[in-house]
Amino acid sequence: MWPAASRVPEPRGFPLQRPPCAGPCPRSGSPGASQPGAPGPRRGVGLTQASARRAILVAVPVAYHLVVTGRVQGIGYRESCRHQAGMLGVAGWVRNCPDGSVEAHLEGEPDAVEALVRWCRSGPRWAEVRGCTTTPADVEGLAGFRVR
Repeated sequence: MWPAASRVPEPRGFPLQRPPCAGPCPRSGSPGASQPGAPGPRRGVGLTQASARRAILVAVPVAYHLVVTGRVQGIGYRESCRHQAGMLGVAGWVRNCPDGSVEAHLEGEPDAVEALVRWCRSGPRWAEVRGCTTTPADVEGLAGFRVR
């Protein structure tokens, strides 16, 4: 992390107006590419419409509420869940319930959340998961994963 004093302020007034190049453009290497009306550097080369659509779909977060039953308390299930969530980049929380089950709220990218739901259905090696109820939930915009 850079010290606060050395941070460069973000430019204002987009789009930035750059002076035209007299020779080859340093960014693209093409002659006069930054001159008005000339084609600029090629951005997004290789990005197809399908991959762009997938990128948009991945960016939409999903959320699930889970209730896991079985032998899931007193064996490190919540801490193991927090560790898995951290590795997958999933936000949310997990807590013990008075009836002996574990309750969790998971949110983030669909693939990561689905992977954590799959893990919750089996839990750590010493858990005996008998059931895992998964219901869609509202995205709360949480940051990080907490054990409650």
